Amino acid sequence: MALLELQRVGKRYKRGARVALNNVSMEIHAGEMIVVWGERQSGRSTLLRIVAGIETPDTGTVRFEGANLTTRDRKKLGQYVGYCRRDFRRRHRR
Repeated sequence: MALLELQRVGKRYKRGARVALNNVSMEIHAGEMIVVWGERQSGRSTLLRIVAGIETPDTGTVRFEGANLTTRDRKKLGQYVGYCRRDFRRRHRR
């Protein structure tokens, strides 16, 4: 069994106008190390936020040790996978 598994995960923003993730599937097994690499606006942060449970995918499932993270209780966010931004500065919208 995979430690972390994504099956056909998809996410859109701005009422479906911008596709962040489309049909992403992967398995990560215990002991493996991965890198998420890509250009700006390629979906890297969205992928990591979904895996960490900060956001929910529009389609597909995310499982950690077999537990479906897309349907778990919101109180348990961060219990399985941690996520930290590269910088800790708070961004203000204007």
